[in-house]
Amino acid sequence: MIMDILNYLIALATLFFGYRIYMARKDGKKFSEIKPLMISFFACIGLLWAITVFTAFFN
Repeated sequence: MIMDILNYLIALATLFFGYRIYMARKDGKKFSEIKPLMISFFACIGLLWAITVFTAFFN
């Protein structure tokens, strides 16, 4: 139950960071300027993958 809620929250955070990256790139910012957003985005993707693997093996 708690893993499902955590999974949904991380999915929302991933969408949020993806949207922020899209808007920043649309405004003409370089990837070096949005490095913290990129790190956060990839961290969320990694967490989503880890939770999916964890729930697949232990459920």
